[in-house]
Amino acid sequence: MSLNSSSADDLLGNASSSGLANVEQILVPVLNSLIVLLGGAGHSLVIVILCGRQKRRLGVAGQSPQTPAVGIGTDVLLLALSAADLLLLFTIPFHTVGIALQWWPFGDVMCRLVGFLGSACSSASVFTLAMLAVSRYLTVVHPARAYSLLTPRRVSVAAVLLWVPACCLGVPQLVFRSVGNPTKTPVGLACFAFLSHRDQLIYGLFHFVMAFLLPLFTIAVAYGSIYVFLYRDSTPAGPPRWSATREK
Repeated sequence: MSLNSSSADDLLGNASSSGLANVEQILVPVLNSLIVLLGGAGHSLVIVILCGRQKRRLGVAGQSPQTPAVGIGTDVLLLALSAADLLLLFTIPFHTVGIALQWWPFGDVMCRLVGFLGSACSSASVFTLAMLAVSRYLTVVHPARAYSLLTPRRVSVAAVLLWVPACCLGVPQLVFRSVGNPTKTPVGLACFAFLSHRDQLIYGLFHFVMAFLLPLFTIAVAYGSIYVFLYRDSTPAGPPRWSATREK
């Protein structure tokens, strides 16, 4: 794959025709603008609500210091999820401008940084979703264990540590991304991921497994186990025993 042919394709999402490129120049900025506006407003509202609720719950938990506030731990994960998504939204305008202009105007440093943030934030968001599923599994199926494990401090530390593997997955973007300058095409500067198609394929498959398949498997097992537990525990004689373990 030559640099001249790959740069424009990578910038436009591997578009192969000028007609599709023209559609993307108009449609993508409009859709991305809506995503940034609606997503930014929604996640900001979630953060404001959760911060207010966390302050109230901390006040209640402070009255009995030895009682771990499981609900606060869940709020911490939701806050971490919203923060990761907001940071991911920050990278969208750069890609939008690149697609609209048909060239990358932000230089090599931003090319690497935007790629790194996109990979790290998306991975951290998925990892947080998986951790939320595990915490809900513990709360419903093993409430006594959740009572001792899901303290706000431990959940906060775990939410921070999730960024370690997420950033590791983004390091190749930071190292190998670069800006090429095709000399035989009018496209101009293009920000592309890897010089080698083989390296890009290997990284893509590894990222897919680590940041999608494994978290998806974890989420499916956690919620599947909750469903099985609730199905077996429900009896027609009275309310299920797990009702007392639900989060309030």
